[in-house]
Amino acid sequence: MKLPSDDNVEKALLGTALVDENALHKVLELHPSDFFYNNNRKIFQRIKEHYDKNLPIDSLTVSDSDVQDSGYLSYFTHDVDGYIKILQGKRKVRDIIQACHATIQQAGECADAE
Repeated sequence: MKLPSDDNVEKALLGTALVDENALHKVLELHPSDFFYNNNRKIFQRIKEHYDKNLPIDSLTVSDSDVQDSGYLSYFTHDVDGYIKILQGKRKVRDIIQACHATIQQAGECADAE
């Protein structure tokens, strides 16, 4: 089963945060777990680290050899709030799915113990 996610939404939020200070502040309110894709999560964490240390934030300063250049600046949205809602909604559904899987696994273990 594929967990709910949208790489384009994640990249659009990150790309917009790299060029728009208002978007940056909104995106920084997110949590790393809101990002499903590991590369996007790494970029988010790097942006947050740079912000916390008052370092420059742009596509060069937040990239490193661990993160392939995914062209974040080619992704942009004027609907940051809407995209944040989409991202958080997908994370909530992933959390529910994972909780259900854990419950099913525990139920199976209880049944096996009998």
